[in-house]
Amino acid sequence: MSVRDRRLESDYQGLLRLCTFNKNIKLVDYIPEPRKYVIQMSNVVGVESISSDDSPRYRTQHILEISKFPAKYPDPLYEAIPTVYFTTPIFHPNVSSFEPIEKKAWTCIYGTNMTENQPVNLLVLRLITMIQYANTDFGSPANYSAKEWYERNKHKGWFPLGKKSGNQPPESQKVKWGKKT
Repeated sequence: MSVRDRRLESDYQGLLRLCTFNKNIKLVDYIPEPRKYVIQMSNVVGVESISSDDSPRYRTQHILEISKFPAKYPDPLYEAIPTVYFTTPIFHPNVSSFEPIEKKAWTCIYGTNMTENQPVNLLVLRLITMIQYANTDFGSPANYSAKEWYERNKHKGWFPLGKKSGNQPPESQKVKWGKKT
């Protein structure tokens, strides 16, 4: 078994363990070749969009796709890391604008400091902190308007979002699967 194959198998097993021990993370689809994971994250507060008064519209359910593992994965000499897409709307500096036609938004995982040595399960946990604006080192942002919005509003006490900070959105502002709850 090659280094790549061993790492891919280790990533898969690690992701299964993460899903087993965390009810809010679910592997909803897995394709072995070419490697692709579709992961659902529940009860993770993130910003879906911004209203006309510059206030956030929250989302607590997210689906992301991790795919396109390079042939050299996980070789550090080639910066061989997978591609991450959100398939639910998200407004974040490290995520490109959501494309309604393609129904996905590209994620700048370089901005989340992913390394070649980081397994997929840790990438998922890092993406959760990213969604919640817990990590605000945006590097070179994929969405400049989201970064500007964050800079305008960071003093308001909204960040980081979610249970860890106690900053839960009001029930009337929560969005689950595209519908207000």
